[in-house]
Amino acid sequence: MAVDWQVVRGVGVSSLAKTDELYRLRLQCNSNNELYRNISGKYSKATGSFRDALAQSKQHYEDGVEVDVMPGDLPPDTPIDPSKKAAAFKAQNIELRAIIEKRDQFYSQLDDLLTATFSPMPAISAPKRITKGKVDHAVIQTIADIHGGEWVKGEETGTLSEYNYDIFLRRRDTFLDAFTNQLADFRRSYKVNTLYVLGLGDWVTGEDVFNMQLARIDLSIGEQIILIAQEMARTILVMSEQFAHTEVYLEFGNHGKERGTTNNNDITVYMMVKMLLAEQEHINIHISPSNFIAFTIGPDNKYVDFGEFKRPYNYIAFHGQEAKRYMGVPYYGVTRAKARFDQMAGQVSDFMFLGHHHVDAQMWDDGWGITASWVGGTEYSISTMQACSRPSQHFYTFSGKYGLGWNIQLYLDDEPTLAELTDAGVRGLGMKIPTLEDDDDSLREAINSRS
Repeated sequence: MAVDWQVVRGVGVSSLAKTDELYRLRLQCNSNNELYRNISGKYSKATGSFRDALAQSKQHYEDGVEVDVMPGDLPPDTPIDPSKKAAAFKAQNIELRAIIEKRDQFYSQLDDLLTATFSPMPAISAPKRITKGKVDHAVIQTIADIHGGEWVKGEETGTLSEYNYDIFLRRRDTFLDAFTNQLADFRRSYKVNTLYVLGLGDWVTGEDVFNMQLARIDLSIGEQIILIAQEMARTILVMSEQFAHTEVYLEFGNHGKERGTTNNNDITVYMMVKMLLAEQEHINIHISPSNFIAFTIGPDNKYVDFGEFKRPYNYIAFHGQEAKRYMGVPYYGVTRAKARFDQMAGQVSDFMFLGHHHVDAQMWDDGWGITASWVGGTEYSISTMQACSRPSQHFYTFSGKYGLGWNIQLYLDDEPTLAELTDAGVRGLGMKIPTLEDDDDSLREAINSRS
């Protein structure tokens, strides 16, 4: 039953806190802040006094809801009959059991829906290993900051950037073409059997990462998850069918996180991708539940033939928000983050892969590289940091002799450029507003009909 918040506001927080009613209202909201906004009518965070009142009401709730079973005219210190208190606990348990059963029913239905929607893709035949040549090489391909569902309007960026789901699909096709062509070039000189895919997070853009984000998306969070999972599973499948073996390492980003929950929608996407690719015996998928993923490519690796070389290579991947940026790439912050991780882990990482910052930046002497995004610039990056990078992803190669070798940007779209000059000497898209001079006479006719 819907809550009439106008009536609740009339009762007041102090009165509600004297019973379990304030906490019962909290159970119908997603967070303390949401309850506070509903009661106060203001878009702001819960205050300390409000949280204290909520804690007081919660105590009443956990004490057995005596308020519901005792006469209202009894003094507050009146002893409670044990049988009535037991009945109160029983009533509370019945209510909680109903909530749990309802939740379990929801997840059961969700599981049925996902099973029907996300049946694994039919298995494909992987190519045979290439044996010609002495030493294997491998490809490490980053896939970072897709931001599925983000909506960047060209008129708000001065035509420097534009992004939506249709543009994502177009850039995905460009990415696959660039990847396949670059691989063909590399194979003219080297033997390549294994692909490493590094998913560096922010595959979805979310709904509530920042205030008013709902005005900056063209897909709901459910659509973001389902569509991106399907399209990226297809993308990985197309990439992997060119290799004898594929290892996929997936790390979540900050845009997948929901406010007020422990859920990260990047992980949900990754789980669906793993489900869709479950029948592909030549693909291994690893999903990291922590904010980093560490992996080693060494002579004991059964997918990469090191030949006479015996040195293992240690790598680490973060999303990248660990190094805070201001007006540019935090070169010192990233270098410091790598050094501190190495110290914490007790080993020296040969290279650290990151995304998040939406620009391509490689610091080989310091041992790290940032991959750009699928989005390019946004109205925020342009107005706040005067930054609008070219959409790209990063293609690395690996060998047992040298470790990382080639490092190449795969461009997904053209360079950002201003619009051509108009007759008035202006560059950029002007805001369009309906006028009586428009070709469409419907507005003029509507006004004339009223006069």
